[in-house]
Amino acid sequence: MTDQTVPATGDFVRVASCETPTEAHLLQSVLTAAGLERPQVADANIMRVNPWLASALGGVRVLVRSSEAALARETIARFNAGEFVLEGEDLTPAPLEEQPRLLFNPDLAFLLGFVLTPAFGPAIQLSNAYTMRAGRTGHWGWFIALTAFSLLAVLGIHAEQSHPLLVFQASLGIAGLNCIWYLFFGRNQSKGFIARFGAHYRRKRQRMVALRTALALLAIGCLLSAFA
Repeated sequence: MTDQTVPATGDFVRVASCETPTEAHLLQSVLTAAGLERPQVADANIMRVNPWLASALGGVRVLVRSSEAALARETIARFNAGEFVLEGEDLTPAPLEEQPRLLFNPDLAFLLGFVLTPAFGPAIQLSNAYTMRAGRTGHWGWFIALTAFSLLAVLGIHAEQSHPLLVFQASLGIAGLNCIWYLFFGRNQSKGFIARFGAHYRRKRQRMVALRTALALLAIGCLLSAFA
């Protein structure tokens, strides 16, 4: 469903703000079923494209005619209280598992990979896999592949120019590979941790790992420059 354009000074008022378009459209359906006339959803498309703007935009808005605002708020309150739960439907969330060990944040590793080489993210996820004693074949595959591409990018830049920061320059040049890895493989581990241990699972700090990696890459750049 597409967004509806609603004038800020029109006959519509906001009755709810949701974190996701799915939640907003669900409330829209609830209000429609309650007999309200054409409840609207605003900013859903923007949130799909740029979900990190949620806090800035105030979430996805659910709008109704001002004359129906009181009824809409009452309906939403009843919905949140569970009055519309179907008979036999169990809404009890699955219990979270107890986290045995600290884990690195895969999402942060992805962001650091833009500067510290795309192989940094797979390396962090591989470490998590060993910590959790989970399958590691896919992580090894991505780590080897992105390490090889990073090496080729470094050699390509080194053939034309040589300076201590060439490894970082090469990493930025193949940042698209970092995005492909994360979208099709990397983020799955993060989703798995959140599903098992909750959004605030206990994390290891990556500061020292990232610093050591940066120093190692800088040393490689200096060595390549010295022998250019």
